[in-house]
Amino acid sequence: MYMSAHSRARLGSKEDKYRAQLLRDSRLVQLQRLSIIELMPRQQLAEFQNRLTGLHPCFTLTKQELDTSPVCPHCNFRLVTEPDGKSAALIIKDLEKQLGQLHEAWKNTILSNLEDPATHKNLALVKAPARKMIEGFLKTREFPDDLNHDLLGLYKKHCLV
Repeated sequence: MYMSAHSRARLGSKEDKYRAQLLRDSRLVQLQRLSIIELMPRQQLAEFQNRLTGLHPCFTLTKQELDTSPVCPHCNFRLVTEPDGKSAALIIKDLEKQLGQLHEAWKNTILSNLEDPATHKNLALVKAPARKMIEGFLKTREFPDDLNHDLLGLYKKHCLV
C-alpha cells in the first residue's frame, strides 16, 4: 500500500525530466520576464511555479528499503502528511496545459492594452527599433523571440501596458 501511494504522490524519472523541461520552457521564461509589468497578474505565475516546483521526484525506493524503515529514505514520504489527490504524473500534465493557457492569457492582455487607442498614441513616443518590435508583435500576435528586459522596461517607461 505504501509503495503504491508513494508512486502516486511522487514523480517518476520520466515525469521528473518532463518537469525539468517545463521549468526551462520558453513560455515560462517569457512569463517570468513579463512579470515586471505591473499590469500582469504575477500571483498566477507564482502559484503555477509553486505547484511545479512543489512536485517531488522519487523513483529509487525499493521494497527492501521499506523492510528496514516504514518511511522512504530518499524523500521522507509519509502517508499521513501527504494529500491524497491526483497523481503527480497527472498534475504535471495539467501544469503543462495550464502553462499554455497562462501564456495565452498574458499575451492577450498585452495585445489588448497595446491595441487600446490611448496606448496606441503613445507608440509614437517610442524609438524606431523598439517601435518596430512592438509593431511586429501586434502584427504577428506572438511575442518576439528576443523578448528582453530592455523592451519590457520600454513598455513600462512609455506606459504602453
